[in-house]
Amino acid sequence: MTGEVARDPTHAEAVLVVKELTVEYGEGVGAVVAVKDVNMTIGRGEKRGVVGESGSGKTSLARAIPGLLGRSGRVVGGSIVVASTDLRALSERASAQVRRTAVSVVFQDPLNALDPVRSIYSQVAEAIRLRRPGGRHLRRPRMGSAIGALLEECEIADVARVMKQYPHELSGGMRQRVAIGMAIAGDATLIIADEPTTALDVVTQSEILHMLDRVVSQRSAALLFITHNLAVVSEFCDTVSVMYGGRIVEEGSCRDVVRQPVHPYSRGLIGAIPTIAGGRRELVGIPGDPPILSDPERGCRFEPRCYLGHAVQVCCEQVPGLDDVPAMGSSRSVRCHLIDRSSGGGIGPAAA
Repeated sequence: MTGEVARDPTHAEAVLVVKELTVEYGEGVGAVVAVKDVNMTIGRGEKRGVVGESGSGKTSLARAIPGLLGRSGRVVGGSIVVASTDLRALSERASAQVRRTAVSVVFQDPLNALDPVRSIYSQVAEAIRLRRPGGRHLRRPRMGSAIGALLEECEIADVARVMKQYPHELSGGMRQRVAIGMAIAGDATLIIADEPTTALDVVTQSEILHMLDRVVSQRSAALLFITHNLAVVSEFCDTVSVMYGGRIVEEGSCRDVVRQPVHPYSRGLIGAIPTIAGGRRELVGIPGDPPILSDPERGCRFEPRCYLGHAVQVCCEQVPGLDDVPAMGSSRSVRCHLIDRSSGGGIGPAAA
């Protein structure tokens, strides 16, 4: 099988199309279903945020796409289409080749992602050889020029000095810039950034986000941005998917979801964000604990923690679908039995 799929006219500019993706860790009765039936489409130039607390499945989703789940994890259902190529329809070797050239990953901690005993020159050169057409044949003078241009694109000054240094000699922000440079060494159409600014100070975080925004725009790439920080997503991303218990529970434009969250979980996340606007207000936490993903799914995963007090019997018995909310525009989808789809998209007893 070639793995080539027909282009959908409605998704002509789609870089990533994930359909019914399910990811498991382990086998048998104790298998953990970390991602369940996730659908997602990201277009060229789009920055899609995926948010949720630890254990929500966002990192497993991000690692399933480039095939980095490790030995214990596996994709057990669904499809992953990158640049019109269905990766699951290819052989392991062909799939790895597509992932290497079309998908790049920026990890949370560049100090762990970079090799501590190799110079920056050596590591960026390897990325160019692997990802860039003709990169294997570049001799040292041309390779040095290519590395310098890449580091300058990532806003690194004094590239001649940096190329000679080792990861421990650089600041956290500089290491992350190098890691991003390695990620964009080729012509990847999809960039996956997994918590890339978590360990950085606010100023450096802003600089890294600005640089990522420019890179995505200039290269017409798509960005999948994994984070637990809704404040960052609201400032940086175009669209957002909120994950809970391995499923997407709400998605839409960042502007809409952050300003008017609908799902109780989304409302809880937004309510926990400190703000200096609008006077003083009490931050409200979400009660209870995240679900145990090895347990059978019998209803809404969030029902035991639903602090709104509106849960009804169906919430315990049936898994809600991720449905459009017409009253809130075609771009908003929510997974909740109690959505009032006719008058504004609110949640309440009358909607049951």
